[in-house]
Amino acid sequence: MARRKIAKWMAVPGGFASYIGRSSRLLRGGRMVKVVAEATGKRMVVEAIGHKGAPVQFTVKTMNLGQPQPGLFD
Repeated sequence: MARRKIAKWMAVPGGFASYIGRSSRLLRGGRMVKVVAEATGKRMVVEAIGHKGAPVQFTVKTMNLGQPQPGLFD
């Protein structure tokens, strides 16, 4: 029986992602972020709503970004 290759999801600038990292000062795991740009060292610049309700930009490791829930913005 042949196995099908599953396409690995990749975060792209301008798209949305789910932050699944263990912890952060600005954001806890399971939150939606907007990917702004690629950074160096396998990191991405993302934008999210901070504790005070203002948008904040910060870098996260690419491995800590996951695919957003299906149908979230439909």
